[in-house]
Amino acid sequence: MKVAIVDLVRVLDESKEGLAGAKRLEGLFEEQQRELAPLIQQVKTKRDPKIEKQLETRAREHEQDREKMRVDLRNSLLARAQAAVGRMATEHSVDFVLGKPQAMLWAKPELDLTTAVLNALDA
Repeated sequence: MKVAIVDLVRVLDESKEGLAGAKRLEGLFEEQQRELAPLIQQVKTKRDPKIEKQLETRAREHEQDREKMRVDLRNSLLARAQAAVGRMATEHSVDFVLGKPQAMLWAKPELDLTTAVLNALDA
């Protein structure tokens, strides 16, 4: 029986799609911060409870928007990665693949298909 591993954290963090998603999230955050800046300034100068409440509400909505985007991007990448893992497993005649670090305590480095999966995703 042949076993292989894939480091999903590396796939999410180092693939072109993962890096592009991180940039999109960063861009959204910066855009949202620019939108909130006038409210933040008003809260600092006026101490108006209505403005504070409005700021809290908008900040919470922005956080929810970013979390939804993060989840959507992650799920999209994981679906593509799963397909790439299946192809790599077939190419390497692997019987099953463990996800690192979640389901593994130790493995021989030569069992790691992460780089092959990254290359397949980024091709």
